[in-house]
This record gives sequence, C-alpha cells and structure tokens, in this order.
Amino acid sequence: MKPIAWVWAAGIVAASIGGAVFVTEWKPFTHEPRGAAVTPIEHRDPSFDIGMARLNAGDAVGAIDPLRAAVRLSTGAAEQDARWYLAVALERAGRPTDAVSVYDDLCRGAGARAKAACAAATGLRVR
Repeated sequence: MKPIAWVWAAGIVAASIGGAVFVTEWKPFTHEPRGAAVTPIEHRDPSFDIGMARLNAGDAVGAIDPLRAAVRLSTGAAEQDARWYLAVALERAGRPTDAVSVYDDLCRGAGARAKAACAAATGLRVR
C-alpha cells in the first residue's frame, strides 16, 4: 500500500492516496453544524446513561448510585431528569420513602417534571 501524502497551502488541500490525487478548498466552519447547540445550557453526566441502562434492564438497585452521581454532576434540565429517574429507581427498588423525598424535591422546583413529581409523591404516600 502506498503512503498518503498531502499538502496544504493557501487554503488548498491536495492529497495523494494510492496514486489518486484529490484537491479541495479548506474552509473553517462559519456557522454551527446543523443540530449543534450554539451555547451549551446544561450538562448531562455520563453516569446518567449508566443508570438508565441499568434501570431499563430491570436492575433498579444497580441504577441508584449512577443516578445519584448524575444528579450531583449534571445541571439544568439534565439534573431534573436524573432526579426523576433516581426517584423511579428508588421506588422500583422498594424504597418508597426515599423516592417520596426525591419527588418532593422535584415538586418544589419549577421544572417540567414538577407537576408529575407532586402527583407521584402523593400516590406513594397513599399506598
């Protein structure tokens, strides 16, 4: 196999790959790629994905620690999502008192899940 050779000069890129020559003009991005956030508003910690994978696999107990970490390490709506699923994991793990506490925290907030969290906490208290 022949080596790849390339040259970049004055915004023109020429590459030779296996004897074929490719020439193109290099331009920096002048705008954000489609679908990219212009300004990051929140951060979702990777531990959220681990917790969700465990929760979806039926391992509610194993989901609790990663979701607690996601609550601590995430911000904005991602933090609220992590709190919601932490409460779900606690409930499924047979810890309704702990789940009610997390639902109550969400209920007191102004996030998108506040109303549903209030209903979930009330529902657990009635049981």
